[in-house]
Amino acid sequence: HDASPPKSDDAADALETVEIGVAVVVDRGYVLVGPRDDAAHRGQWEFPGGKLRSGESPVEAAMRECREETGIEVRVRQALATVEHVYPHRKVILHFVLAAPAKEGTRKNPSAPFEWKSVEDLARLPFLPANTEIVAWLKSHISRPAR
Repeated sequence: HDASPPKSDDAADALETVEIGVAVVVDRGYVLVGPRDDAAHRGQWEFPGGKLRSGESPVEAAMRECREETGIEVRVRQALATVEHVYPHRKVILHFVLAAPAKEGTRKNPSAPFEWKSVEDLARLPFLPANTEIVAWLKSHISRPAR
């Protein structure tokens, strides 16, 4: 009689870990970002990205998600950071990669709701907690856009 009661979904969700590839796309001082629309994070801003598929690397996921979410093909320049963040409902491991548009010098308009924002603009936008250190890095490493 060692049968333990079935775990509730809440307990399982609390332990769920999700790995996410995130593209930090920079082009001549502008960064590609968009607002969240899910109920839990509505009004918060983020970089394009999403869950890793089976067998996919963080870089591959970041490139694919950026293409799917924004319509912009990117090439990855370097890995930026891996950030673990525990939200009330799950733990996320975010793999941030620094990227640029695949075609240099053609800052294509992204699919809504994503848009190009200057690094200065990023400081005024509410980002999810897991993104704040990347925003700080951008402010210290990316020069102002050429006017």
